Formats: sequence, structure tokens, C-alpha cells
Amino acid sequence: MSRAFCFEFNLTQLFRASAADLQIRYNSLYHAKGGHLALVAQILVHQQFDNLTNDNDIALLQTTSPMLPVAPLSAVRLPNPTSVDVPADDQLITVFGWGALEENDTALSAQLKSVTVSVTSTKTCTSIYGDAITENMFCGGEPNGKVDACQGETIF
Repeated sequence: MSRAFCFEFNLTQLFRASAADLQIRYNSLYHAKGGHLALVAQILVHQQFDNLTNDNDIALLQTTSPMLPVAPLSAVRLPNPTSVDVPADDQLITVFGWGALEENDTALSAQLKSVTVSVTSTKTCTSIYGDAITENMFCGGEPNGKVDACQGETIF
């Protein structure tokens, strides 16, 4: 699972990459070493992804072979596919990624990072971000801004 944004423009148009050019590293906490590599067979971008609003910003990458976790690592559990529930206000969620460690930083973390944040109410979120938040989104972070996700992160 990834952001649709990553594939809608960056890879397919700028670099002319296809699914066959991509690999997924798994069973490693590092971005560029260790674990195993799986070839990508297909990139499935959400049919209603809107690159102007980032609405439905999700893509699935189908691999050519199963990616099986090796202890002590385990696969992340995803929500039930028929569920439309969003996390409750103040519910704790964990954000994972190799994204930037500071705002406006272009360097990515070499090692997988995680942080636990609380879900912010839609009312509070839209008061800050306005129409940028759609009904398919939710916000998380801490009021003081010291703990949050940054560019390149994924929420589970």
C-alpha cells in the first residue's frame, strides 16, 4: 500500500517507470538494505484519486510473489475491506515511514520510523486546513505540533 500520488505523476510520467521497474523491500527496517526484494507486477491507483485535492490518495502494489514476514517482524494488519469506519477522535494511531524527519526537509530517513499520535476531530482539522480535508480523510497529531507525521509517512 502506498500513496497514489507517488505513482500517478512522479514515476509514470517523470521517470517513465512501469510496475516491472519497481521493487519492494520487506523484512527490513532499512530503506535501502537488508531483508528481501519483491518485484511489482501491477500498480493499482484508486479510480477516484484526485491529484488536485489528494482525495482517495491510495494505491496498492501487487507483487509477483507473496511477501512473507520473517520473525521477529510481522505484517501490519489492515482494516476490514468492507469497513468504512474512521478512527475515533482522540484514538491513538501509529504512523510509519521513511519520510522526512523535519518539516521542509528533503532528506529521507534511512531507517523506518514510527510515532503514535491521536486523531484530531474533523471540526478541528477543517478549522486549520479548510476545504483541503475531504470526507475520505482524517487528521492526527498533537496540538503543540511537536509530534506528527511528515512527508513520506503512512498511517496504520
